[in-house]
Amino acid sequence: MITKPNPLSEHPEPALQSRLETIIFGTGTLAGRRFDMTLIAAILLSIYWAMVTITTVGYGDLLPQTGVGRFVAGFGMLVGYSIIAVPTAIITRKLWERINEQQAAQPTLPWNCPVCAKQGHALAALFCQHCGAELDVPSDIRERAQRDA
Repeated sequence: MITKPNPLSEHPEPALQSRLETIIFGTGTLAGRRFDMTLIAAILLSIYWAMVTITTVGYGDLLPQTGVGRFVAGFGMLVGYSIIAVPTAIITRKLWERINEQQAAQPTLPWNCPVCAKQGHALAALFCQHCGAELDVPSDIRERAQRDA
């Protein structure tokens, strides 16, 4: 029977231990104070400025002064970020896949470079595409590779 390790075991992972310490310390700090709305406002304001920093919007000369304005601005930042970042990642991945498919479809010489020992050279290659060394490919190997392609 496989058992999962207990997250509160004697030797938790360092990252988990750090998170647990942060939660315990933060809870203890807040429990020692009386409930104050200025504390909550400060936390929300710090979340807003963290969002401004992470999305690299910048601080600018004009900024929202009210909580509702900051909420709308933060929502706009996240929507704008997702409109730019998500499609960019998808397009980049598809282009990378297409480039890899094209490179895999091209026939190559079954010959390693004598200097860098890398392979994957084009059939008509006279020099290594990685280090530039001359490829002394025997004619029978080159002809067989062209025939098999």
